[in-house]
Amino acid sequence: MKCIVLGCGGSNGVPEVDCACYVCASGDHLNKRSRSSIYIETQSGIRVLVDTSPDLHMQALRHGFSKIDAVIYTHAHYDHIGGIGDLKKLVHDDPSITVRSAAIASSANHDTVANHDINAHAMGGLSTKSKACNWYQSHYFQKQSIKDVPAFMDSTTESIVTACFPFAFRHSSDGLYKPLLRSVVFAGPFSFADLEITPFWQRHGKSFSYGFRFGNLAYSTDVNGFTDESITTLQGVKVWIIDCTRYFHAPTHLSLEPMLNAVAKVNPERVILTHMGHEIEYHEFKKILPLRIEPGYDGMVILC
Repeated sequence: MKCIVLGCGGSNGVPEVDCACYVCASGDHLNKRSRSSIYIETQSGIRVLVDTSPDLHMQALRHGFSKIDAVIYTHAHYDHIGGIGDLKKLVHDDPSITVRSAAIASSANHDTVANHDINAHAMGGLSTKSKACNWYQSHYFQKQSIKDVPAFMDSTTESIVTACFPFAFRHSSDGLYKPLLRSVVFAGPFSFADLEITPFWQRHGKSFSYGFRFGNLAYSTDVNGFTDESITTLQGVKVWIIDCTRYFHAPTHLSLEPMLNAVAKVNPERVILTHMGHEIEYHEFKKILPLRIEPGYDGMVILC
């Protein structure tokens, strides 16, 4: 499995607007951080995006991916969902992809599906071309083969994302624009094709987010605390991408000391830090970290 760190910056990105600090002014690409997101590609070629940051357009161009098969959302804060419109050029149809879950609900009819396969054909398709469409429009959409892809999220995130971005989940009234996503609410571990995913709850200030374990890889952005159950889920993971937004206390994110405490409980082989603000200069930070812990950077490739 290959993981690309598309972005490892905080909600403002780095450099921040209207800031002349030495990190924001740095010309080093390792200090240029877009908003946090990762891209996963499995051995069978399945491509999964975790969060749709407001920088998604730039991230796709910079890191060379043009199609995705599914999206997974950690939570509904803007810096993790704001690029949803950029999925228009990334979604495609593949009827061979199958979803399995102990408990999955589709927002189309809010039915709960237990221990069944959901074929991509059953996840919704394009309507036939509208009579109102001209020749160009009908041929354009046929060539693009745009179909909605599953977007896995918890029920709270679903209610926010579908309300904020209704165009991404439904046909336009004139029939010209197709839904980009079909929301699928997870209620426990699930799989998508050959990718096994285990969500785990994370405290995020007065709110919460979800981390995800993908076999030997785990992803924990936007977190400032873990439950005992989440720590148990993380046991045995080899690579952990984890939030560390600054050196000192942050009310909704991990900082250096609590990050180190969490790492000591899980004891992974390798730790990569994400969601870093402009207080962190890459090279300075790397020097003070234990050998198995390193700052992430945009474009970092992880094989596991």
